[in-house]
Amino acid sequence: MQFKENHVGLLSQVKYFMRDIISKDVFVNTTTFQGSIDGSTYTDLFTLDDNLHEGWNYFKWEDAAE
Repeated sequence: MQFKENHVGLLSQVKYFMRDIISKDVFVNTTTFQGSIDGSTYTDLFTLDDNLHEGWNYFKWEDAAE
């Protein structure tokens, strides 16, 4: 996702769909979502954990400081 130039985007939740998971081990602690301000330097936002399941998954930032 790219935001309009000179605007700020704020994510409070990420929703993603996982299909036909044969083994969660392939994804857990290895799949990381990242974000960038400049498109060249990336920061880890979160990494998939044991809560991963087939279907819709969510990651929500609960703490305003995050």
